[in-house]
Amino acid sequence: IKKANRILSRKKKGSNHRRLAKIALARLYKKISNQRKDFHFKLANKICSEYTLICIEDLNIKGMQKRWGRKISDYGFSEFIKILEYKAR
Repeated sequence: IKKANRILSRKKKGSNHRRLAKIALARLYKKISNQRKDFHFKLANKICSEYTLICIEDLNIKGMQKRWGRKISDYGFSEFIKILEYKAR
C-alpha cells in the first residue's frame, strides 16, 4: 500500500495513468480487507467450536489509540466482536 500510494502521488492529476494507479490502490485495500475478514471468520469459527462460554472484555479503543496510535483501529476489534457474536448465536 505504501508503494502504491507513492506511485499514485507521482502521477499527474487527471491523467489516465493516475486513474489506473488509483484503481490498483483500491484493489490492494480491498484485498487486505478481505484477508482480515476471512481471518476474523475463521478465528470466530474456531473459538465457537472449542468453547461453550465466551466472555469478551470491554476495551477502551480510544485510550488505546492515544497510547499506541492508528494501528489499533486498523485491527478491527469491533468487526471481530460482531462476527463472533453472530457465530456464537
